[in-house]
Amino acid sequence: METRRILGEDSYSPIDIFAVVNGWKEKKITIVKYPLSQRISGMCTKVDEDIIICINSTMSYGRQCFTLAYELYHILYEDIEGRVVCDMHMGDDKTDSEKEADLVFNLDEEEGYPND
Repeated sequence: METRRILGEDSYSPIDIFAVVNGWKEKKITIVKYPLSQRISGMCTKVDEDIIICINSTMSYGRQCFTLAYELYHILYEDIEGRVVCDMHMGDDKTDSEKEADLVFNLDEEEGYPND
């Protein structure tokens, strides 16, 4: 819930993840929507303080929200070198950080929107 507090959100309300990230002026985040392979949901990279998150634009808006939340979590909480590419079918083999992202953003993978 620390992430939601940092973003100025309460613990339970739905959030518009694109609006939150685009409005977060303390971080240099560029979001790129681009048609990627159907196998790739998104990817991210960080060089110094510059962050680029790429979202597969061929996916549903809900899936794009879900992917943005995951990529943001990778950037904020993992030591990444180079880039992180997220496969479209994470399934049961999610990393601990991906499971944590589910909790932080209260997301449903099928809909990409917050769970109730």
